Amino acid sequence: MPQRLAATKISALEIQSFRGVTDCLTIDFAARDGKPTSLLILGDNGTGKTSIVDAVEFALRGRVSRRGNAGTKVKREARDLLHLASRPNVVVEVGGKRYQRGRPRPSSLGKHLRREIVPGFHLAPATISRADIDVFWNLEDRERMRFFFDYLRREYRHAGYHALEAERLAAAVDVAETAILKSQIALAIAADVPISDIPVSDRVTFYQWRARQWPAYATAAGSTPYGASSPQRMKAIRSLPNYIQRANSDLAADLETRHDLREQLEAATQAAGGTPGELPPVVASELPALLAEISSEVTAAFLHIAGLPHVLGIVIAVGDEEGELNITCSLTPGNHVDPRQVLSEGALDLLALLLMLEVARACTKRGQAPVLVLDDVWQSVDTVHRTAVLAYMFDGNFKKWQLVITVHDRLWARLIEDKARRQGFPLKTLRVVAWSPESGPVVRQGFLGTPAQLEQQIENSETDILVGHAGKALEELADILSASMRVSVTRMEGDRYTLEGIWQPVYSALRKASLPSDIIEPANRINDLYVLRNTAGAHFNEWAQTLSDAEARSFARNVHNLWTATHCSICGATLTATGIPSGPQYSYRCKHPGPETLADAHPQASPL
Repeated sequence: MPQRLAATKISALEIQSFRGVTDCLTIDFAARDGKPTSLLILGDNGTGKTSIVDAVEFALRGRVSRRGNAGTKVKREARDLLHLASRPNVVVEVGGKRYQRGRPRPSSLGKHLRREIVPGFHLAPATISRADIDVFWNLEDRERMRFFFDYLRREYRHAGYHALEAERLAAAVDVAETAILKSQIALAIAADVPISDIPVSDRVTFYQWRARQWPAYATAAGSTPYGASSPQRMKAIRSLPNYIQRANSDLAADLETRHDLREQLEAATQAAGGTPGELPPVVASELPALLAEISSEVTAAFLHIAGLPHVLGIVIAVGDEEGELNITCSLTPGNHVDPRQVLSEGALDLLALLLMLEVARACTKRGQAPVLVLDDVWQSVDTVHRTAVLAYMFDGNFKKWQLVITVHDRLWARLIEDKARRQGFPLKTLRVVAWSPESGPVVRQGFLGTPAQLEQQIENSETDILVGHAGKALEELADILSASMRVSVTRMEGDRYTLEGIWQPVYSALRKASLPSDIIEPANRINDLYVLRNTAGAHFNEWAQTLSDAEARSFARNVHNLWTATHCSICGATLTATGIPSGPQYSYRCKHPGPETLADAHPQASPL
């Protein structure tokens, strides 16, 4: 990936009067070190997550849309429909430059864009949504390549866009022709005239015939047959039977509709560079080669993640017809079948997601910025595949990308946070906690993991509840550290363990490692309280009830402090034993600067 593209990341986003966002909402993409980072956005359905990611697409590429079943774009409203007087405005900062789109604002806010695309985002949409995955397998082979009609395009409105628009308009003209025929029959019955006598080839010919048939419809000399109606003319028309008026009005309206559609079709055909009946290809000429290029990557990723023994490979082949894309599963050499015949719904969704991800990655090799929004796509991934998909994203081909991930499932959010931390993938979490029609989404920053939840409990919970949460947090932390620090722990049958059995070996390793005081001191205080517990011989819940409020909060605070001290303050990576012949060396898996006290207290424990 070219260095200049690697630096093309979003630093900030300002949204106002855009879809579900009313008040000015600022999304800060900066990590603790000030550099742009990836975002995880958690919020219930209906709280405005999609309005935020739509604003990203709108700011970068000037569109708010979703793909329909034919691969075409279905336009969506960019305005805040609850406050129509306000015009939408979005400002995005990318690579140190600011761009604004929508309502013109002072130039100090950034370059105002109309149909221009932000540099680095012209080859592919910035967003993959769950709707994209849902619709992909509903497309026939002959239409499936059209799903990617807006990939590898360098203009805001490209030839393929206009060709699709022309096809849509041509289909609308056909529908209008059917409506005209029905109205023609209705008028023939009402007026008791042969159908063939009613001209419908164009609107002018019909209006002229109508004026001859019913002089009340005649217009003044020198005016058009469908000219403005004078009061006298309208009075004469109203004297006709109602069924005659209605039948004439219906047919006239259908003819006007067809006339407008024909004009739009002609304009779209010219814009596409084609002629009536002969339009340019909908997809970019380079797309077939790109799809063939990613076939092996999609196969490798799918086989690794899905682990289906009956599937030997995935074959992606471009058909003979324009727009045809054949995707098959290879079961045995020479035996290729439609994936929908042999894959579960979850496996089909996984395959579609991997295909879209690899297309996006191939676009970065051609000049697209490594920025991708994944809007609610994780709900399409089966539980058994979640960990492997996250590893594929965070520790594989997308490790250096900027991702914006939206979820509404808190369990998924915690899993994503934890996997990112373990893989050293920088990720910032935002929570959309509410939405109101007056202001829009209410966004809060903060990790969703155990230490963040424990910190909230310290301030608000009763003693027994607080100690219960702190005990679970300590058990989770001890389990993490036992693995990362390579501490030997005696586990029971079935890999079960108790907090007592795992904490003491971890505490012993911490104490012997000559680590800094911000790690050792909370560990000592935690252990001192545990000694009191063991002396009293109480079960954990009974012990919790004997603690004073101050002791309970001290215990919880020290668990929280130990957790934060043993994890990187920037990305959350865990203190890890790298192992050398003379003894363990402790460091963070990430390359972020660690606490200075860690290096001072133990020279061999400086961050990697």
